[in-house]
Amino acid sequence: MTFYASLVALALAAVLGPARPGLAADPAPQSEPDALAFDVIIAGGSTAAFAAAVAAAESGAHTALLEPTDWVGGQLTSSGVPAVDEAWHTISDPKTGQPLLNVARVARDPANITPNFHALLQGLEDPAQCWVSRFCFCPDGFVRKQLLPLQQQASSRLQVFHNTVVKNVQLDATGRRIAAITAITRKPTGAKHRGFDRLPSRDLADWYSPADSPRFAKQVRRFVTAPDGEQTTVFIDATEWGELLVLADAPYVTGETI
Repeated sequence: MTFYASLVALALAAVLGPARPGLAADPAPQSEPDALAFDVIIAGGSTAAFAAAVAAAESGAHTALLEPTDWVGGQLTSSGVPAVDEAWHTISDPKTGQPLLNVARVARDPANITPNFHALLQGLEDPAQCWVSRFCFCPDGFVRKQLLPLQQQASSRLQVFHNTVVKNVQLDATGRRIAAITAITRKPTGAKHRGFDRLPSRDLADWYSPADSPRFAKQVRRFVTAPDGEQTTVFIDATEWGELLVLADAPYVTGETI
């Protein structure tokens, strides 16, 4: 985790408060939000979140993606790290130095890459002869030319809720399954596009508050499991900081090698 991500994680901990499922520090909204039911509900703005959303929709599942920013794609786009990490090294015998496995060759073999991702890599543009990675690009162009077409192709089964964060989690009677997620969608009010006019850490608490603010109008949404007797809803935590796990009080392990 980078230093910046660590600071944001600390800010999130302060905003979300103790890990108590179904409990929120802010006052409840005046009216109960409409219940939205999906086969698969994915929380998070990571690259994996969008990949999972597209895969679920392509498999036929009615899918919701709760994206905290206005761009899908995570590290590749909204996180501002438009250089794809790739395996490039060779594993060698520590005693003899004899090469054992060319990881780069395996990783770059099209047979080992999902068709969607392989197509994305082939369409990338290198605007500045980047040397950090073989795959470098401008984030806005990548969203517009690569990710949005995928989203549109899956639009009959995929609904993306931009600028939406998870506020709390409600468990079922057993305490072992998620029954519902309460999320907050924000919409800028009277704002002119000036890029990042404020650090995200200054707006973070506002994102998680259901109350309107001078900067954002809010809408509280409730995502629920499918009605009884129908297929069980799958909830996926694809957030950068494991928010769903914490809010659901689920057991988890952390570590740099996990």
